[in-house]
Amino acid sequence: MPDDLNLSNLKPAQSRRVRKRVGRGLGSGKGRYSGRGIKGQKSRSGSHKMRPGFEGGQNPIYMRLGKLRGGSKDALPVGPFRTTTVPVNVAILEERFDAGAEVTPESLVEKGSSRTRRRTSRSLGTAT
Repeated sequence: MPDDLNLSNLKPAQSRRVRKRVGRGLGSGKGRYSGRGIKGQKSRSGSHKMRPGFEGGQNPIYMRLGKLRGGSKDALPVGPFRTTTVPVNVAILEERFDAGAEVTPESLVEKGSSRTRRRTSRSLGTAT
């Protein structure tokens, strides 16, 4: 910071953008139609108050496309071949199961490694 800081050498932190003044005559560059063009809906006052998705009276895209309706969380995932899996770490299996014990979905639920037996389990990692 300079030692001789006074009112004569103060500057703003950054340059300011000059505000666009529309409708102030032809010489300003934004006169006559004030940058809105000649005719049409967007040249009128209040034209910026259209709702999102309005397409000028044309059927909007959210009404043209089909709707996905209903369904419960029990019905998901959709399709006969889609399955959801629960990752089970091999280190956890070694802690909770004895050596040579059979690991089934029911036993995973009993030991607390899985919450439900409706989902398939996948083991992660390698046994040491």
